[in-house]
Amino acid sequence: MTGNSFLHIEKLAHPAEYSSGHSTIVFDFSDPQQAALWLSMNDVVMGGVSTGGLAQHSDGSALFSGVVSLDQGGGFSSVRTPPAEYNLSSFHGLALVARGDGKTYKVNLTTTESFSDVLFQARFETLPDQWIAVEIPFQEFLPTFRGRTLPDHPPLNSGCIRTFGLMISEKQAGEFSLEVTTISAWK
Repeated sequence: MTGNSFLHIEKLAHPAEYSSGHSTIVFDFSDPQQAALWLSMNDVVMGGVSTGGLAQHSDGSALFSGVVSLDQGGGFSSVRTPPAEYNLSSFHGLALVARGDGKTYKVNLTTTESFSDVLFQARFETLPDQWIAVEIPFQEFLPTFRGRTLPDHPPLNSGCIRTFGLMISEKQAGEFSLEVTTISAWK
């Protein structure tokens, strides 16, 4: 389903069904303040016209939604947290509990406070209107810069994460919708 040999996706009947044993919740979107932290960063920064953002959803989750447009050289929508310090070096990866629309999304991480620096990205596919748990080992996060993979760049330092983000790109024009309940670090 994903092309990543270490990525694990599990179908869930309900989001509360997910348990990864030894995990720590980093973002719990049942708290409206958690969703309010995330900032939109869409392709308007390069002249595009895509829209999108993350907002509290009525049933205790956050909804990343909007419209991706390929007009004017655009083609992505993203959200990210303000810089903070996250030391996740004692964990193996991240887990998201989400319900999507069948499109492919990316989790973005940075290790600096600059919004224009290297992004460490891992992609995952969603199933239309199906809750899933996505477990992504930190080794699956590839260093990228403006959409290009950097094969000679050092790997992600999970002890020095500064921002978390979600993104839709790869010419997936049209409306999108990704509902997320939690983002956790797992062992």
